[in-house]
Amino acid sequence: MKAPLVMLACAAVGSFLWMHWPGTDYAALATARDQRALDRRGDIVIAALMDSSQTDYVNGIRLAAHEINCEDPAPPHQTVPGCKTLLDRRVTLRIEQVQDNPKTDTSLVNQIVGDDRVVAVLGHRSSAVALPVSMIYESARVIFMSPFATRKALTGHDFQYVFRMAPSSPAMADQLASLAATLGYGRVAILHANIGYDRELAFLFEDAAHERGIRISSRRSFNAASEDYRGLISELRAQTFDAVFLSATTGADARMARQLRELGVTAPIIGTDIDPEGFRKAAGPAGESTILPSLYRADQSGWRNAKFVQSFQANHGRPPDANAAQGYDSMLLLASAIRTANTTRTSAITSALHFMPFWIGVTGLHGYDLHGDLLGKHYRFQWLHDDTWQALPELQRRVQFERTEQDAVRSGAPLASPSAALRDDSPAEQVQQLQFDLARRILQWDRLGVIVALDAGDSPVKVLPPLTKLTGISPEPCVVRAATLDADLTRCLRQLSTQSDAIMLARFGHLGPIDSQALQAIQDRLRRVDLPVLALSSLNDNLMTPGLSLYIDVESKQADFPRAQQIVAQLAPRQAAKAAGKRMANLPLVTADLQTLQALGVQKSTVLLNLYAQEMPLAPPRENLARRDERARAATAASSVGGLASASASAPALPASPPTAPAR
Repeated sequence: MKAPLVMLACAAVGSFLWMHWPGTDYAALATARDQRALDRRGDIVIAALMDSSQTDYVNGIRLAAHEINCEDPAPPHQTVPGCKTLLDRRVTLRIEQVQDNPKTDTSLVNQIVGDDRVVAVLGHRSSAVALPVSMIYESARVIFMSPFATRKALTGHDFQYVFRMAPSSPAMADQLASLAATLGYGRVAILHANIGYDRELAFLFEDAAHERGIRISSRRSFNAASEDYRGLISELRAQTFDAVFLSATTGADARMARQLRELGVTAPIIGTDIDPEGFRKAAGPAGESTILPSLYRADQSGWRNAKFVQSFQANHGRPPDANAAQGYDSMLLLASAIRTANTTRTSAITSALHFMPFWIGVTGLHGYDLHGDLLGKHYRFQWLHDDTWQALPELQRRVQFERTEQDAVRSGAPLASPSAALRDDSPAEQVQQLQFDLARRILQWDRLGVIVALDAGDSPVKVLPPLTKLTGISPEPCVVRAATLDADLTRCLRQLSTQSDAIMLARFGHLGPIDSQALQAIQDRLRRVDLPVLALSSLNDNLMTPGLSLYIDVESKQADFPRAQQIVAQLAPRQAAKAAGKRMANLPLVTADLQTLQALGVQKSTVLLNLYAQEMPLAPPRENLARRDERARAATAASSVGGLASASASAPALPASPPTAPAR
């Protein structure tokens, strides 16, 4: 079903341009923009588009611009001493009001691309507008970053200047189908409005559900403008199903939910990228147990998000929503690419975006393929419970692992025993083997050094052979003991740093309680090593030792896991609730120091992009890596655009509210 839908979308775009594209010489405009970029003076102009209903998107962009311009983000925005602006220039925002209508917005788009100072456009939230105007931006060589448009065709034309800031509709459908499988929904009924996007998403979900063994009990379309769906629902009630997948526009979604509950359908509803607050208010109690995808929540964890929430609250007196977060990340990501390219020439900036290894923002990890599709970023989930949208913790992890499995199979090197390792009663050796396999694929070492912590009662004869079997390392690993930890660690790091490409810590959880001073000493030692240092929770490293570059843990050890199990028990069918909990227990998740990994040459690892879960706690930069960073930056300045794939590693990553959904 996918190919005909894409062809229809492309035909619609072509028809629009035939009727509305004025006779403008976009090639001349592109040449003028390139000439303007040669002048490294003056402000860097970015167009930010604001529609009447979602002004916080532009507020997020403004907040990021203040930070880039070295201005305190809180009013009165005073200059921060010692801060470096973007290429020693100021970012100026050209803020324009749009109607989110392809006919009325076209003339404004042509005005924007006619200004050769404009480097990029941030905005156009709906696919209905983003799709046709993307051709204008591509022809005029203006970078276009759409915050919420998800239609597959947006990045289906091999354009170089068009980038998504939200995962595509196929990615969303895949995640929703994975969620349904995790919750044990063996049969799902599909209801969708009979218009383009809603129909497309329903077909995509059906395909993804079939791949996971989910049966579609029935699929029905309806007129979104209709007020009465009771006849359709009466037919639906004759079927057996565990959940309802509902793809409909705002208004129709709430009407359908109310009438489903009115006629006795109590199954959970899986929704799409609708307006959560509009749905909650319109559906009332009937919205209970509705699950939606979400790009951002202000109550999510992490130091980066805490900083963003504090700054936004200081500026606007309220927490940020998904609109603000998408605007904030769009501006900072664009600035990071401009720094990497070291120019405002848009062809160089697009190369930086396409080839960057990864970039972290408040909405997650961002990487791009050559089409402008997102890698790494994924939807989280939230559910309506007691008239409040609440986070569904950890339930997005399954699809991340599925993508890793698929990539491994395509590469011809499948993962080590993944199904056996994921059960909650799996032998420790299988979990260890899977985590070790994932770490090896991320860091790509040829030589691995292992530091094994033994306490006074441990015997190397008992401990080391199993570890040697796991790693395949023939030399005996270096041993440290609690009583002489500081000296032993210094000795081992000195010894292994000349013999290895990466260093793994093992059994550090056996050292017993470690005071803060000892932890600081460990961090200081580890951060002096010019190699990635990793640990696996399955090797008794239950403490995420400070100073690591990479840490691989499992889902069941996360603080939110007990709550996730409780929610699963409420949402899953009674007979499937226990099995659903088991399916989550040993899902691997990756915590990483991205800046360190980039500086150490770890580029666009698909395993890292897929399994990345959270950022390492903020720590001082490594002194030797800072020197390497300067060397890489100098190499970037001297390299051609074709070298941006490796040079982008030198670019630094820049840094509960009512949830808001993307527009389609």
